[in-house]
Amino acid sequence: MQRALRWANAVLVLLTLSSYLSIYLDPGFFWPISILALFYPWLLLLNIIFIISWVFLRKPYFFYSLGCILVGWHFLSNFVGLNFNSTTSSTANAIRVMSYNCHALHPIKGPRGSWKIHHLTQLVAEQKADIVFFQEFPILSRIADPLAKELAEKCGLKYAYREPRKSLALFSKYPIGQKNVKYFTNDANGYQYADVSIDEQTIRVYNIHLQTNALSGIANKVAKEGNLQEKETWLQIKGMIGRYKKSAKTRGQQAGEIAAGIQRSPHPIILGGDFNDVPFSYTYHQLSKNLQDAFTKKGSGLGITFNGSIPALRIDYLLSSPSFKVLDHKILEEDRSDHFPIISTFQLPQ
Repeated sequence: MQRALRWANAVLVLLTLSSYLSIYLDPGFFWPISILALFYPWLLLLNIIFIISWVFLRKPYFFYSLGCILVGWHFLSNFVGLNFNSTTSSTANAIRVMSYNCHALHPIKGPRGSWKIHHLTQLVAEQKADIVFFQEFPILSRIADPLAKELAEKCGLKYAYREPRKSLALFSKYPIGQKNVKYFTNDANGYQYADVSIDEQTIRVYNIHLQTNALSGIANKVAKEGNLQEKETWLQIKGMIGRYKKSAKTRGQQAGEIAAGIQRSPHPIILGGDFNDVPFSYTYHQLSKNLQDAFTKKGSGLGITFNGSIPALRIDYLLSSPSFKVLDHKILEEDRSDHFPIISTFQLPQ
């Protein structure tokens, strides 16, 4: 029995170590490793179970999984926030930045229309956000225009950058200067940037929404109706893997384009949005180069930001140039959308 456990533990350690390569391998070159990285939280959980089991059996083999976890400490800290203090008392020259995929105000619970404009503006007002990035902002003018008006009047976000019938929107309490936007293959996935003037400083902010996986519907169906003894279920799982493979390749290309633009920026950067990819991915690694992750700096607990049917996913981020000081980071338990809003306080460069 223990021999079988040792072999199982060895295979698990090998898979976990292999997943660590995901940040370096472009999915366009070798995509299976990105699938493995997607399951890192479960690999981590299984390693912890093995550690506990070996300790209980009083065997030294727990060092296998313990060493594996320590080797991938960067992966662990990207998923589990280990910070239990914040420095929001130091608020001089600080701004609060929020990012939220608001699902076009289509609630994932309750009937359509039950998520009203004032619900969103109240959330933003309560958080006292100075800059807000929205992904999947409503594209219907009868919803988008009144929402933008309320954000200006009730939240003080009187400067905005959005285009009609497009789903990226950026709102700010501070004046917006140079700006640009690019959508990729549709009106949802793309990025926008804007130069924001705060007192005598200018910062460049990026709002991004990368290629979606479009897996939630299939995952829901498999979870509710799937039977692993039926061929149809395996075909659906194969279809999910195929979609993830294609979208991971696309996100890698999109991230490379955005990263190149960030490197050319003449101003310090704050970047936020829905990456549709985990922090163990090539996509995240491309975008986080030379930037700091607000969650790893000041987050605590599990970094889960996806509120849909696929569990344990962190796919929404706020990153900044190292010249900013991260004062706090929160994942808000607002469950109207299939994403949770995230918010951080940044102290401006001195």
